[in-house]
Amino acid sequence: MNTFWLPDGTTDLCASASEAQSLADCFMDVLRHASRPRPGGEWKGASVAQELMQRMISSGASESLIRRFLKTMQQSCDAVVEQAGDRSRSHARDVETYFEVRRHTIVVEPCLVMLQYDMECG
Repeated sequence: MNTFWLPDGTTDLCASASEAQSLADCFMDVLRHASRPRPGGEWKGASVAQELMQRMISSGASESLIRRFLKTMQQSCDAVVEQAGDRSRSHARDVETYFEVRRHTIVVEPCLVMLQYDMECG
């Protein structure tokens, strides 16, 4: 499950919103197209994400579970990009909007999908 935090942890290192968006796009592309060969020189987290998705597919995860996983990971990636934009603009959110973003950056929902995965394929 450490794979889920790769986009957030990587962008925390000083990524701008555009850099975070590129990384999130790469991460989601790998998850959506795990069987495709990846280009050389790609972000190292891509291979980790690819291996995770290949294992989920090969172990028999249902299409509905994979759809839920992709949806929740996309929400998390979108929130990470939003967070990077806030950081690069030195924007401080109020408590309510902070938690709206934070709920997704902590990747609880993808973790819950993995619990479903364990019940389905474990």
